[in-house]
Amino acid sequence: MHRLMHISFHFPGVPKVRDLEPVISAIGDDWIRYSVTSWILWTDKPAIEIYNRIRPHLDKDDQVLIIKMEMGEGFGWLSPWIWTWINSKVPGMVTTGEDLDKLLLAPPPPTPPPWGRK
Repeated sequence: MHRLMHISFHFPGVPKVRDLEPVISAIGDDWIRYSVTSWILWTDKPAIEIYNRIRPHLDKDDQVLIIKMEMGEGFGWLSPWIWTWINSKVPGMVTTGEDLDKLLLAPPPPTPPPWGRK
């Protein structure tokens, strides 16, 4: 069963984007990279298999996190094309566009008066 997997890296040196792009392309059916070190992959592979394919391309000081994306709770601010891509894989997974703007523009709750003030 296909799912969205989030993969993020930390490289103490130069990011290995050129080396990793063909590896990630071979793992999933589709992917996006929304920052230099963050990818979202559409794949049927479990996290351990993704890791096993990526690991030979990492040095001992590199770090990687691979996690299945499930939107029980989540929030973020990304370009609209990224939300569109995510929703093309898992319809209704994230709130986008006007709904997101309404959430962000909602007035804050009223602030109670400071203690000891009348």
